[in-house]
Amino acid sequence: MTPPKTSPEHCIQLIRASDADLPFARDLTRNNMASYHQEAGLNWDDERFEHYWERTLNTLVVIKDIGRRHIAGLVRLHLGNSSAALWDLQLLPHFQGQGIGSQLMERILDICRKRNVESISLQVYKTNPAMRLYQRFGFSVDQQTPHMVKMSRRLP
Repeated sequence: MTPPKTSPEHCIQLIRASDADLPFARDLTRNNMASYHQEAGLNWDDERFEHYWERTLNTLVVIKDIGRRHIAGLVRLHLGNSSAALWDLQLLPHFQGQGIGSQLMERILDICRKRNVESISLQVYKTNPAMRLYQRFGFSVDQQTPHMVKMSRRLP
């Protein structure tokens, strides 16, 4: 079955993930990040992923169309008192490039504003095309390593 292209008829929802969703989340993140990890000479660490799973707001990205729901990805956000960290914005490959990431960034920033978060940060591999998405949403580079970029933005 071919997943839907997003359109005005489709609704993108964020639904709280449960521990039963951990295998999906872990596999999606591992698979999406494999080439970046390999490029940086890093190994995937299941234990680390699971450790931080317990410390983040984990939501499934669900595309709802006429009578159907498709799990499209995952958003993981750590919310502090006045700051937040976007840990993951992962989409299954067949949902990428359809504007879903932009819609999710709007939702993420809205969640942060409603919780009176003053700033949000993230890390992204330098070669990851998502870096352009974050720049479009006002994130600027704070620090760089040979493979990673730490970005942040203030919230009004």
